Amino acid sequence: MTTRGIALLGAGTACVAAVSYLAWRIYVSYVAKKKIDELGMEKEDVETLKLEDVIAHFKREDVLAFLKAHNGVVAVAIKQQKDETNLQVVLCAFNKEENSIVQDCAKVFNAKALDDDLSGAFGDKDMIVVS
Repeated sequence: MTTRGIALLGAGTACVAAVSYLAWRIYVSYVAKKKIDELGMEKEDVETLKLEDVIAHFKREDVLAFLKAHNGVVAVAIKQQKDETNLQVVLCAFNKEENSIVQDCAKVFNAKALDDDLSGAFGDKDMIVVS
């Protein structure tokens, strides 16, 4: 995975880390208990989701301002296999203090595949934290 694109997010100090425990808490709280469709998030269908798309979402002016204004919030991407050929990736802010997804700046991508960089970022994890 290249970090060139990820570094753009946090002025050279950004990193992507797989965080198993936090991923499990988020997964259990939202993806396993509620259907993504019930959460009312912005949705987009793409053939291949790229790391650039993830970075672009978190660099959106409204999302970036929200993340900077709230200390207890982290940017996360959660991957869920919908069926044999489709997956869903939720890009959202997660409030660690309230243990909840902040839906105001969340987006759901429905994709058939992930590009090599994004696939490498996820590795064998279902969630990555973008910081």
